[in-house]
Amino acid sequence: MNSLKVAALPLDTVHADPAANIALMRAALDRLGPVDIAVLPEFFTTGFITDPALVNACAQAPDGDAMQAVRREAEARSCAICGTFIARLPDGTLRNRAFFIAPGSDPVFYDKRHLFSISDEADVLTPGSQPRPVITFRGWRISIAVCYDLRFPVWCRNTAGPDGSLLYDILIIPASWPDARAHA
Repeated sequence: MNSLKVAALPLDTVHADPAANIALMRAALDRLGPVDIAVLPEFFTTGFITDPALVNACAQAPDGDAMQAVRREAEARSCAICGTFIARLPDGTLRNRAFFIAPGSDPVFYDKRHLFSISDEADVLTPGSQPRPVITFRGWRISIAVCYDLRFPVWCRNTAGPDGSLLYDILIIPASWPDARAHA
């Protein structure tokens, strides 16, 4: 396998302001330089919000402004971009939706399965029910999970079938941790 340059982009997000945070993403990508994958934080468009009115106001369709902006940036920079945003699905449910958008490819989505019950996330969002995807990008097999999902090791196990073969080479987990948890 060839090398793969992956960069984490910790954004100082503007509370509940998707347009401002999309601009922050662009500025961070401008400073970054060439990479293969840029990883944005969990809830990159809003910061970690759980107020029902704010969540509802900030939720976007999977093909809304945020994902269109990410797609444009991925195409322009010839890199994949991943992170999460608050998605409003056609059935009206709200999800903490991870995305992996690579140039020339359809976006791949994963809805956070294990919502953080200590906060109000589990009260305002619907958990995902689908398995984590495996994406092939530049010869690497990549899977994505979201923040609290990592507390469930069986969910993140990297084996398939009775032979124990590996499903993926890299697991990317966008997260939004408070300063108090930085050591973790």
